[in-house]
Amino acid sequence: MFIVIYTAIGLLFPLGALATFIGSIVLLVKERDKLPKGQTSEDPFTGNQKLLVLLMSIFNPVLCGAILYYGLKSRFPIKAKTANRLSFIGLLIATVIVFSLIFFIGRTDATK
Repeated sequence: MFIVIYTAIGLLFPLGALATFIGSIVLLVKERDKLPKGQTSEDPFTGNQKLLVLLMSIFNPVLCGAILYYGLKSRFPIKAKTANRLSFIGLLIATVIVFSLIFFIGRTDATK
């Protein structure tokens, strides 16, 4: 039982990191194509975009935050700051998830 859980977690995070990398690049390209070169925009992320960035940040907050922040900061400064904040929130959520999994799995494993 626990081997299945560990294997699922071990497969989930690398696949999530790959999806984060691809999703971040796609979102970055879509956003940058909206403006002509040399212009800047003060528009914030939409609600769906914020949710997407947050979900991607849960799997790999450093990669997602870095790609989006450094890719958007010159032309979309508001979106870059939002992506950076959401990546920190994603890091906190991922930390809570990992520690709670360790606590609950370790606790049930120790009782047997």
